[in-house]
Amino acid sequence: MHRASLWLFPFRVKAEWNEEGLLTKLDLELSFEFLREKRVKASSSFALELASELSQSLRKYFVEKKDFLDVPHALSLSNFKKRVLKKLREVKRGRVITYKELAESCGLNRGFQAIGQALKANPLPLVYPCHRVVSVKGLGGFSKGTLLKWLLLFWERNSNF
Repeated sequence: MHRASLWLFPFRVKAEWNEEGLLTKLDLELSFEFLREKRVKASSSFALELASELSQSLRKYFVEKKDFLDVPHALSLSNFKKRVLKKLREVKRGRVITYKELAESCGLNRGFQAIGQALKANPLPLVYPCHRVVSVKGLGGFSKGTLLKWLLLFWERNSNF
């Protein structure tokens, strides 16, 4: 397992890759350590190379306004959860979909809770942009916190801030 942390204001991104160099986990959190001397911390020289590639992809996502983070990755999830996450890639940047709409698009008429559990298990937010799924009553939950969810949605709609 190879690990790295990247600081891209206002985020800290923690990543893990398998031995083949496929991204297996991505953790995003708010970080105001923008004056850090080192912007990347890696567990090995291979992780440093992977972190450099990830950094370029993150810049494309945030600056060039890509719909999702496009990086080589591996998912260790059930087929149902993979199907739900793959559906998320159809939701374009700046748009949202409700849990109900996502459930229906996956062929589930009342599968809101199953959808929520699949999103909660998402190890690769931004690769599979689960922050774009909202409740019919409002923002809904997000495994990384609702403030981060709101910030990502705001960023995608108003990417000039």
